[in-house]
Amino acid sequence: EYRGAWRRFEKYKLKIGKWKVEIISDYAHHPTEIRATLKAAREKFPNKKIWCVFQPHQHQRTFYLFRDFVKVFQQAGNKSDLNKLIITDIYDVAGREKGNIKSKTSSKKLVKAVNQPWAIYLP
Repeated sequence: EYRGAWRRFEKYKLKIGKWKVEIISDYAHHPTEIRATLKAAREKFPNKKIWCVFQPHQHQRTFYLFRDFVKVFQQAGNKSDLNKLIITDIYDVAGREKGNIKSKTSSKKLVKAVNQPWAIYLP
């Protein structure tokens, strides 16, 4: 029996103090996937706040798709598909990073390029 793709829009419910929180875990690591996931979250939860915690995957991918990531996050914020963006450090894949690519991009630079008060870097 097919149960869907692993790590795609998986739902978890938590209670933190008096708040009930629903977390959607999704493996989206490409701008197109991120856009689709944020849009789906907004459609599923039209009246809720949507927070995105994003950990870029690989320095090289982040470098080459940097402008696309910025565009997706800015557009999602402008369309109210996103209320808060938290970007953590880039997930480093040993042996896949070429040359000095790590010095060319970072999560801090990504947050700075998004340039919105609702976007923050969290190490």
